[in-house]
Amino acid sequence: MKRLRRRPRNLRRIAEKLAESVEAENAAVKSEKASVESKLRELGEREEDFESLGSYIEERAIGVRKVEEELAGKRKELEVQEKEIERKREELEERLYRFQNRAKGLEVGRIVPGGGDSSSVAE
Repeated sequence: MKRLRRRPRNLRRIAEKLAESVEAENAAVKSEKASVESKLRELGEREEDFESLGSYIEERAIGVRKVEEELAGKRKELEVQEKEIERKREELEERLYRFQNRAKGLEVGRIVPGGGDSSSVAE
C-alpha cells in the first residue's frame, strides 16, 4: 500500500517539474519570439532607410543629369562664342594686313590719299 501512496506524490513532483520545464520553455520561446520580432522590425526600418536612400540617390542623379545638360548647353554656347571670336580675330588680322600694306604704299609713294595711286596723279 505504501507504494501506491508514493506514486501520486512522485507523479505530482514529475507533473510539477514538467510544468516548470514547460513554463521555462514557454518563457524561452517568448523571449526568442520577441528577439525575432525585434530583428524583423529593425530589418523593416533598414529596408525603409534603404528605400529612402535609394530615393535620395535617384533625386541626386536627376540633379546631376540636369547640371550635365546645362553644362553641355553652356559648352555649346562657348564653342559658338569661340568661333565668333576667331572669325573676328581673322577679320581684324586681315584689316591690319591691308592697313599695313596701304601704309607701306604711302611710304613708297604709290598710293595717294583720297583714292587712286601715284600714276593717276601724274596724268
